[in-house]
Amino acid sequence: MELPVVNCSKHSYVDDQPVCALGYWNGRPTPQTCELLCPHWHLENNTPAKQAVEVRPMKWYDVFKEHRGLGDTVKWFIEVVSFGRIKQKKGCGCKERQSWLNRKFPYRR
Repeated sequence: MELPVVNCSKHSYVDDQPVCALGYWNGRPTPQTCELLCPHWHLENNTPAKQAVEVRPMKWYDVFKEHRGLGDTVKWFIEVVSFGRIKQKKGCGCKERQSWLNRKFPYRR
């Protein structure tokens, strides 16, 4: 398989996987991502950036910013681990459990 060429000195391939030496996009950007969003790629190729993007690594606690308490976190965790296959149904007690856990274990704001 022939790998796409990316005109950037910071872009390379390791085991057929794209790697960014600057660590953008978790260090594994696609060539299209480099050409669209990478400020270094645009500097090297003398092209204007197509859009301004703030590159900020996601922190683990960003997921929980909107959660009021443990009940919201448990609901989120069940949805993520089951890949959305487990859903709340009417009368199953999920909402009661969620609100009880939120009252007993609230997150401080």
